[in-house]
Amino acid sequence: MVPVLTGQFFGLLLFIRLFSGFLGNPAVPLHQRTETGFSDHQNIPAFCVITPNLVCVLFILSCANLGNTGISEGEMKAENQKALNDFLARADSISDDILDDMREMLGSMPFILSVQRERPEYFALSSLADETVCRPEHLSPKTAELVALAAAARGGAEYCMKVHIRAAAKEGASQNEIYDTIMIAALVGKTRVLSPALRELCDAYPPDPKDRQVTR
Repeated sequence: MVPVLTGQFFGLLLFIRLFSGFLGNPAVPLHQRTETGFSDHQNIPAFCVITPNLVCVLFILSCANLGNTGISEGEMKAENQKALNDFLARADSISDDILDDMREMLGSMPFILSVQRERPEYFALSSLADETVCRPEHLSPKTAELVALAAAARGGAEYCMKVHIRAAAKEGASQNEIYDTIMIAALVGKTRVLSPALRELCDAYPPDPKDRQVTR
């Protein structure tokens, strides 16, 4: 958008420059002006008037041309757009591969994935990102599954807990490791109640009895 507007701006300057050239020097009365725009008694060579005008015109035209050849705002590069189109054209087949990978990775098939598969373009893009997050570069698969289990437990996601307990066991987590993970999630979840409630309690019963906000 900015380059296009720049071209239009310089086009306007070109029009103003040409129009002012035809009018000539505004300081000289109109009846005294010649074709060059100067009065008859000014002996100025024609090239002194034509050359600056010509340079100005060529400069403005070149700037306008450069502006109009830019890529509009929001327009994707051709090679990237082609790559995206090629990916989406294979979304149906890619989605089947993703389901197979998820079944292998988790040891089961989450219900939500089978439903989302009905829209392959969305499913392929979304699930590839999810799959990358679930198997990060710097965590082992077992650790990643225990983290996912803790998040599911903290969020109260019953079906996700079932999936990730099985997936963690599949990746080598013991029953005690899974139990400890659930207890840590419960501890963090407990602070959601304790933290605001105890803060309010301390505000209501400050150390100085004169500052208390409640009446016993």
